[in-house]
Amino acid sequence: MTMYERIRDLRVRKGISQQTLARLAGYRDRSSIAKIESGVVDLPQSKIILFAQILGVSPAELMGLVDYSVQFEDKDVLSLSPHEKQIIIAYRSHPEMQDAVDRLLEVSSAVTKAKHA
Repeated sequence: MTMYERIRDLRVRKGISQQTLARLAGYRDRSSIAKIESGVVDLPQSKIILFAQILGVSPAELMGLVDYSVQFEDKDVLSLSPHEKQIIIAYRSHPEMQDAVDRLLEVSSAVTKAKHA
């Protein structure tokens, strides 16, 4: 399987549309993703790293140096809704969002502790 086929495979497994992947990766429309997945467009290192982050694998897994399929074999893996997947993808792709979510979790934890005190 080529890296481009792995991108498609991971995108489909994770329930991400070509349009969503295009937006998250900084492309204007889904046709760019279609060209990438078909191997017409070669990706620079920076895009390989970005695609790996968005798809939740390491660049080595995306390039086929390590097998990512093992993580999908466990049937007890937490099932996420499409909305939850989109939130996680956004979290992984945007450091500024990570800081905001981390602060929100800290406030939520403090509120929960105060309610149980």
